[in-house]
Amino acid sequence: MRNNELFYREIRENSILIKDGLKEEDLENLVNACSCLFRLSHIARKEGLLALEEEADEKKLGNLIFYNELIRMIKLVVDGTDPFLIEDSCLKRYFSRNYTGVEGLIFLVYMDGLLQIQEGMSLYMLEENIRSYMPEEVDRRLADLKEKENAREKNDNKAAWDKMFDRDFPLKDQEIYDYTVKLADYCFIYMTEEELALLAEEIDKYDLALLLKGLSGEAVKKLYKSLSEDRAASILVESESMGPVRCFDIDGVADKVFKTIVMLSDKGQVKVPDDLDRIFDVRYINDGLHRISPEEAKVDAGIKKWFMGMTNGDIQRVLKEIPRDTLGMAMKNWDRELKKLIYGNLPKPAAAIVADNVKHMECSQYDINEANNEIEDVIRRLEDCAEIFIRDSDKIT
Repeated sequence: MRNNELFYREIRENSILIKDGLKEEDLENLVNACSCLFRLSHIARKEGLLALEEEADEKKLGNLIFYNELIRMIKLVVDGTDPFLIEDSCLKRYFSRNYTGVEGLIFLVYMDGLLQIQEGMSLYMLEENIRSYMPEEVDRRLADLKEKENAREKNDNKAAWDKMFDRDFPLKDQEIYDYTVKLADYCFIYMTEEELALLAEEIDKYDLALLLKGLSGEAVKKLYKSLSEDRAASILVESESMGPVRCFDIDGVADKVFKTIVMLSDKGQVKVPDDLDRIFDVRYINDGLHRISPEEAKVDAGIKKWFMGMTNGDIQRVLKEIPRDTLGMAMKNWDRELKKLIYGNLPKPAAAIVADNVKHMECSQYDINEANNEIEDVIRRLEDCAEIFIRDSDKIT
């Protein structure tokens, strides 16, 4: 805040005015004003400043004193107004309307709180800063409310974790993406709580929150038991704030987590299951183990080499020329690495269509071979026309 000296002077003068004359209504108004700002801070930290626009409504804030002033300040913050301009505008209104006593203190709380929210101040520091200049009785009531809120939040978090404990594997119908996630899931279930705690220290909170969306209930339970109460709550909030996520992203973070497990295993800090290689020598693990036959595992080496040598832009150029049913048919025998590359270069709706074709389209081996030949022809034609370039590869013939 630019005018710190002026701000603190007004806080002091208003506090002196109300020192011996606070009514119950005044106490409630001050507590409600502070509580509202704490709630707005939580929303902004979780969903961003733009989410505050929905809160700038008389129906939501109409019970507050000077709610119209608060709505005006919120709109300035949401619009991205310079904080110095917001402060200047607010102080002009404060002095021109001669706000004093409880009214003056509430107005300054609104201004101070929203400027801190705009700055990105943590909820903890915001609460500490505002409570520091509240009357003693208001501070005590806010502390009581915080204690009750923490207890309620703790119960809500435990209920949310308990709900996940009973779920099946979330990606069971996403065959393209479930392999690496199941690999990490199997390791989580096998590892001790101490080993999982060590692993969790090596993994970013965001990555753990994202992986949480793809783990089975049993693996989630093991993870939860290895975390501190605060870390578990933080990861849960992060996961819930993400909303819906792509299976591709869960798969990517699972790959990162498994590499971390391998790294810790090489150092002798964690153990991986002895039967890991045997169990995961399979395509999918869903309703039994289905081993890959030599014919299923066969991949056109030329096509894979070409795609792996292209930029994402060139891959997308090739995919525009290939009908979705042809692509789905050809991909039936492609390996997982090549499938991931292709799905990652398709728009989400198109990737879903192709994945459905790969899973459900009935065709013979002859049809699959013909589809691969058609894709080869497309790649040859585009390279001959110099529309794509394949790195580290001989000229296609």
